[in-house]
Amino acid sequence: MLDMTLFEQRYGLKIRVQNPNPVELPITGMNFRLDINGHRAGTRRERPGGDGAAYGEAVVEIKLTSNLIRIFDQIRGLESGKGQSLRYHLSGGLSLANRMSKLPFDYQGEIGQRR
Repeated sequence: MLDMTLFEQRYGLKIRVQNPNPVELPITGMNFRLDINGHRAGTRRERPGGDGAAYGEAVVEIKLTSNLIRIFDQIRGLESGKGQSLRYHLSGGLSLANRMSKLPFDYQGEIGQRR
């Protein structure tokens, strides 16, 4: 947690960005949405630090903004799913310096078994 007010919360997240392509991806911006167990956790638009080097990999720090209603949705969802793993869905797009359209991404997975 980076900052918290009554109406808005900001979290710092680290994600691994991989470029499996033989050319550099000059990232100028990024927008994304994160859902946890089917509930929207937050959204963000920002310019992450660094570029996508050819065949490269980097850990990028991003900030996620949420509001009080989303937090209550998360708490209700976690209470109703006791003993289940956390499912995440991260989707969005990268803006590149050399492209007019965004490069979309969409990833989903699970984080461990909750007890």
